[in-house]
Amino acid sequence: MRSLTIVIVVTAVLLAGLAAGCKTLAMSGKEKYKVDMNNVYVKVHDEINNSGAVSQETVTKMEKTMESYRAEFGTMGSFTEGQKALDFLKKGLADPSEAFSMNQQAQSFIDSSQEFLKTEVDNG
Repeated sequence: MRSLTIVIVVTAVLLAGLAAGCKTLAMSGKEKYKVDMNNVYVKVHDEINNSGAVSQETVTKMEKTMESYRAEFGTMGSFTEGQKALDFLKKGLADPSEAFSMNQQAQSFIDSSQEFLKTEVDNG
């Protein structure tokens, strides 16, 4: 009887894990793109708001994220605005005396990219 209870509990746990995994797998390319880009954008905004600077690590993460989506989404407005933001973040890292101005420009392009993401991904 006890082993039957254990089997039922283990089966329930496995089924719950499978259901959660299926939900993740069900995310379309556009939805995953939106989530990944927004995660990077939140990180950039947090770093600028908390320390006034964006780390090389975050810029590299943004660059890698964008590169992974370039082939599929490179012509979308959200992507091109994100690329502009990335370019300004790189300039800010290259010239710390211009970092504040470059970060402000980057935030503006990130905001624009997020607006594009709302319409490009949610509506089509």
